[in-house]
Amino acid sequence: MPETVGSGTALVLPDGTAHEVRWERSTAESGTVFTTPGGRDIAFAPGQVWIVYAPR
Repeated sequence: MPETVGSGTALVLPDGTAHEVRWERSTAESGTVFTTPGGRDIAFAPGQVWIVYAPR
């Protein structure tokens, strides 16, 4: 089972582009926040968001 509480790096793939981001989730009940390397929150387009857990 992947660890979903904590923080780490992620790869976000919107519209055929790839962006390295950071993720953070403080508790299992809270949402996950994705931010740019500069610390700005990432806004996802309305609709489904798919998350794939894979080793790097």
